[in-house]
Amino acid sequence: MISRSLRLQSDLPVDLWPDLYDAACHLINRWPIEAKDWKTPHEIVFNRKPEMSYISTIGSKAFVLRKNIPHLDKLESRCWIGYLTGFIAHNIWKVWNPRTKKTTTVRDVKFDETTLYKALDHGDTGEILQLVDVTLVEREIQPVIIPVQDEPQIPQTPDSTRDNNDIETLPDDDVGGALPDDDPAAAYATPPESREITPADQDLDKPVS
Repeated sequence: MISRSLRLQSDLPVDLWPDLYDAACHLINRWPIEAKDWKTPHEIVFNRKPEMSYISTIGSKAFVLRKNIPHLDKLESRCWIGYLTGFIAHNIWKVWNPRTKKTTTVRDVKFDETTLYKALDHGDTGEILQLVDVTLVEREIQPVIIPVQDEPQIPQTPDSTRDNNDIETLPDDDVGGALPDDDPAAAYATPPESREITPADQDLDKPVS
């Protein structure tokens, strides 16, 4: 029961159940028992009260000191981040690394008990989906049917329904390229053979003296 509570509270992967069982046993041995005059099992065996200052919340964020870093790597991080999974002694803890998926026994570590491991933050959604009853989800989800709307018809105007044969043709006299009668250039618009020779044209043929 205690190990299950630790697992649900910390949201750690189920694969870490051996560490969670060890952590539960470690805590039970330091729990006072009413039938033993509120003494802990540890006190009954060793005849002294146990040290409890090193106990931290299971699943707390851990900052473990990195060692053997090259001297020139000044910008490298001096710690790696893991999560507390168990206790060994008053100065030794078990820390699980989510990147390597391995549990390491460490000593130089700091814990942040305000931040716990969350499976959704690390992309571990498989175990959460296993805890959900699929039949309940299918029962709650109802198919949504979206009605298909007909395409709107564009109203036809009288101009759009007009046949090409109904287009009025303009007479040749109304062509935009025709010149009016009062235009000075209208006299030169007729072919040369049909234009009358004027006295001005005869003066142009005389040689210049």
